[in-house]
Amino acid sequence: MIKAKKMPLFENAFELYLNPLIRRSFANVFGRDIVQPPSQPVLFIANHSSWWDGLLFFFLNRSVWRHDVHMMMDEKGLKRYGFFRYLGAFSINRSKPKDILASLQYAEQLLLSGKTVILFPQGEEFHQEIRPLGFSTGIAYLMEHCPDVPAIPVSFLLFVPARTQTGSMGATRQTFLLCRNRGRSKKREKPPPLNKPLQNSLIS
Repeated sequence: MIKAKKMPLFENAFELYLNPLIRRSFANVFGRDIVQPPSQPVLFIANHSSWWDGLLFFFLNRSVWRHDVHMMMDEKGLKRYGFFRYLGAFSINRSKPKDILASLQYAEQLLLSGKTVILFPQGEEFHQEIRPLGFSTGIAYLMEHCPDVPAIPVSFLLFVPARTQTGSMGATRQTFLLCRNRGRSKKREKPPPLNKPLQNSLIS
């Protein structure tokens, strides 16, 4: 497996690149039911519907949580984009059981040493409307071996502006809603209402 090789200077430089990119790409990034996570370490568990998910986690961590985060990433992707190692990414190869165990043991070591770990247990990108969500068993392994580390579920929801009658887009940028997972909602045609303290966009 490929281990993370975090470099604070690279993280600072990447933040200077990413923040303007997010502001150009999204009209808003809202949060619902988001609270300050407990003191480190934390195990974040999130759905995976877009390549933006990992980048938004980095943005939110630098903007809000400020944890020492590490993120599990598919080995093929990490080999292609090796610079993510310097942001805290480490690999997993789901085609090899021994590699899966090695990655989980590495994540366990990170958690026990006071680091925060981010998992996308769906394993690959799936449309955000797909139900039920299928998760790998790696979550259970980490929760069993790190019982004192809180597991915090997070949902990413992407809303694209509706087309007008003329066929043009009603807006030029997308809106991301980040919310704590509190079960499924049957209404998916519009973003769920936000808590009053979090009405303001994180990128406004």
